[in-house]
Amino acid sequence: MALTLLVPLGEVVRISFTDELGAPTLANYRDVLGAGYFRNALLQTLAFCLFTSVGAALLGLPAAWRIGRGGSGAVLLRGFCQANYAFGGVVYGMLAVALIGNVGLVPIAEYELFGTEVTRGFVYTTAGLVVAYAGFQIPRCALLLAQAVEKLDPDLLRASRTLGARPAQTALLVAVPLLGGAIVNATVSTFLISIASFGVALLVTRSFPIFGMLVFKEFVGFANFGTACAMAVSLAVAAFATAGAMRRLASGGVY
Repeated sequence: MALTLLVPLGEVVRISFTDELGAPTLANYRDVLGAGYFRNALLQTLAFCLFTSVGAALLGLPAAWRIGRGGSGAVLLRGFCQANYAFGGVVYGMLAVALIGNVGLVPIAEYELFGTEVTRGFVYTTAGLVVAYAGFQIPRCALLLAQAVEKLDPDLLRASRTLGARPAQTALLVAVPLLGGAIVNATVSTFLISIASFGVALLVTRSFPIFGMLVFKEFVGFANFGTACAMAVSLAVAAFATAGAMRRLASGGVY
């Protein structure tokens, strides 16, 4: 932990509080938090990753249920979700472009079938960015939730059916409350992963400023090391504060 996290993190913090001559300063944080563009980008990124992570946790529940409870296709589905970890953000950006880019499979099929181009360049919109992020968020949520599904007491589910509950009622009134803590944990984990991922946005975003991508550009493109480090520290603090608030809200509720 010291070599791979604490030491480099301490160096990033140190650089964020120094100027080009090595003197202590708060100018880097004033530039980041005082500038409307950076501040709004940070808030928008937090909201975007939170929204997509909650959606991914909910959309991943059916796959998690099939993986956790077994049945037809469960092994194949688990393998598909595990393969998700083999691809980085840039690869998912390329896949999104190949699917819903200007000459992606979906626009080509739409033009051939209907003669329209509504989906042309869809990946470069905010909605397209949501779809691109969902590509790696949903499988990871499904795997995290599947572990909780495997530990569910089957007697509780059978008891609900014995008492006359329909499958939908069993899912909503029994399974989902029992999985509440796991849903929160999967959402928080996916949120933190999404905050750190900018490879997808680097390829597809045109108007939505993902904060991690801006940090990358300041560091690599403009060599503004102090500003980039201040942005990285601000992003980390905001991300962990948001994750802590989510866990606190969940622990104070039914979960």
